[in-house]
Amino acid sequence: MKFPSALIVLTALTFAACATKKPQPPVAATEELPSVEVADQGPRLSDDEITRQVFEGVNKQRTANGLQPLLASPELASSAQEHSEKMLVGNFLSTRGADEPSAITRITSHGVKTLKLGENVVRIKTRPDHVADDTVAIWMGASADHKNIVSPSFTKGGVGVSHTADGNYYVSEDFAE
Repeated sequence: MKFPSALIVLTALTFAACATKKPQPPVAATEELPSVEVADQGPRLSDDEITRQVFEGVNKQRTANGLQPLLASPELASSAQEHSEKMLVGNFLSTRGADEPSAITRITSHGVKTLKLGENVVRIKTRPDHVADDTVAIWMGASADHKNIVSPSFTKGGVGVSHTADGNYYVSEDFAE
């Protein structure tokens, strides 16, 4: 087998460089070790803060489209939070989990009285300070979710957010008349 001469020279130089390096003395226990940089994970935000930001982001889209902002509904927020937690525990993304009733039954079981309702869901892995903007952008780019956000039929909304330790966020928003 023939080796290119450049490879032989490079190998020889590598061995020569290793042979001439002086061993480093061991680090004493009292010396400070250099810090290891961790990828920027952004500022820590609570799920409540992210919830508020998502709700405001959706309302910003509604006003940009000539609609009134949604009124915050504790009942819808409770339904959305329950669903986000189910998605997290079950590791799924859908408006209905295997052990859940339909979205209609779930939402109305929280005391919501309406003839029209909707739900947007997303699972996203990002920095906490990007969750709201990224979520709204995804929803505005998805036909059915976009339709819920800019529907003049919906007047109330509620958001729920849950997340895993490694940064997977599950976000739900429930809408009603």
